[in-house]
Amino acid sequence: MREASAFVLDRLVRVSMGPITLLLGATLLGIRDREVLVAAAAFGAAMWLPTTALLFRLTFFPRLADPGMLDRSDRPFSVSDLRLLLRTRLAEHLLGTLPLLLLVTATQRLLDVWVAGLVALTGTTSVVWRMLRVFLDIAVQDADLDTAVGQHRRAIARLGFLSRLPGFGDPGWMVLARAHFRDGNPAGSVDALNHVRRSDWRIAGLRAQMGIAVLPEEELERTRDELADGDPEQASIALVIDGMLRLRRGLRLEPRHVEHFNTLPEGEPRRLGALLVAADEAPTDPGAAAARLRSAGIDRARLEAMRGNWPAVAARIEPLLPEPPPGRVR
Repeated sequence: MREASAFVLDRLVRVSMGPITLLLGATLLGIRDREVLVAAAAFGAAMWLPTTALLFRLTFFPRLADPGMLDRSDRPFSVSDLRLLLRTRLAEHLLGTLPLLLLVTATQRLLDVWVAGLVALTGTTSVVWRMLRVFLDIAVQDADLDTAVGQHRRAIARLGFLSRLPGFGDPGWMVLARAHFRDGNPAGSVDALNHVRRSDWRIAGLRAQMGIAVLPEEELERTRDELADGDPEQASIALVIDGMLRLRRGLRLEPRHVEHFNTLPEGEPRRLGALLVAADEAPTDPGAAAARLRSAGIDRARLEAMRGNWPAVAARIEPLLPEPPPGRVR
């Protein structure tokens, strides 16, 4: 009931603001013809109807969720519905921008020549810049969705184009780093992370984990030591980096590594810990290592990217991963 009320209220505001904005702009431009004003009001309301119909379907009649697709709140979702939602939001933003440009033009008509030029420049620039920022935000989310469903190359190509536009920021570089990582290109991941400027995101540990195969050992050791002196979360990442370094050098993990990896939080951290422990066990106890990989849900679908990102780990566990059944696409 609350969701329905929120939807109806939002739509009423949208459909009301369309006619109001167009009528205001037309009035400022000196238009007084009743038929023209009625047509403008009707158009202002009608232009929101297609997106309203789409949002009604998405809100009240969503498609079945795709297997394994969870949002940040761990709620299942449909990939096609989310794509449609993102594009509908972009369309609504463009619709909302058109009346603003009309108001800028109308205001310009009421002012002196030099002031009018200033208003036209600043007003149009502000509207276009805002439109570009929203476009980039939605396009990055769409590319992130490509990465989530395994279309890494498509995401990389799209983000590579977007990165050349003004306003492409840290969220886009993070998604690009993740896309390169899932495509097995650690150098691309490191390059993308080098563009991130927000210090509060603390990307040093992520950069070391993604670039373990390509970064110099001295740099990895320095990052590990710096993180080890930080808070518990950073110290945990330092142990992961240290374990990766030992496997890269062909060494065994120490008991403290194994104990820590077995207690990592559920989800990707626990899966990473299981992967590292399995790689450590593989030469001496392949049965236990294979069972650990099965329990963590690690199969050959992850192997191709792993060969590029963590070659030492991939080489150890590859013989333990069963081939897919005949006829099944990897």
